Amino acid sequence: MIIPEQNMARKVALEMLGPNVSDYIRHFPIFMMSLEITYLTLPCLLIVLTFATEVILFVAIIKKGMTELAKTARFSKNTLKMQKNFLKAVYIQVLLI
Repeated sequence: MIIPEQNMARKVALEMLGPNVSDYIRHFPIFMMSLEITYLTLPCLLIVLTFATEVILFVAIIKKGMTELAKTARFSKNTLKMQKNFLKAVYIQVLLI
């Protein structure tokens, strides 16, 4: 990977963004690592896959622990209902992060 000349890369990037880019962004100092899409998408894809794996494992471990706890412990129906609602809230929060 060859790092491009910054002035040229900045012009190309601003052209890619279009004419509706605010002056704040046009004058903001940036460093362009690459103009090649593969050098940009592969690291992003790896980050997304890592994050998705962590979320799936987190949800699975919590669900398994709560299921085992519900089998062995004696709770009232109201307590179980509150725990299920709490788990739903945790799942929604994890998905929105």
